[in-house]
Amino acid sequence: MSICIEGEYFDLGQRPIFRKSFTLGGAEANARTFLIEDSCIGCGICAEKCPELCITPGSPSVIDQSHCLRCGICQEACPVQAIAKL
Repeated sequence: MSICIEGEYFDLGQRPIFRKSFTLGGAEANARTFLIEDSCIGCGICAEKCPELCITPGSPSVIDQSHCLRCGICQEACPVQAIAKL
């Protein structure tokens, strides 16, 4: 019997935080994150609400995944539901 482990390392000692996913024992990494879709209108509300300031406004805006806490605040704030949870 082999044991497969998947996890994440968060360095909360820096601002913005740093996040790194890892696997052990041959486990397959699952990408769990938020993604801003092409339906983004570029209003910047998600970037304003992000506690880690890891969203670059644009059309569409872009999330820097290495700093994202996956808190979901951006998704809740989006007026056009352009942010998907994967």
